Amino acid sequence: MEAAKGEVIFIITRGRMYQIRATSSRDDGHRRRSTG
Repeated sequence: MEAAKGEVIFIITRGRMYQIRATSSRDDGHRRRSTG
């Protein structure tokens, strides 16, 4: 059970990191468009 919990937490943290990267890349794209 504990091992499964660890896996779930790892997946959740990994998903959050992926979301942060996606949002940051979106912000960069908007900035480039506005400046361009």
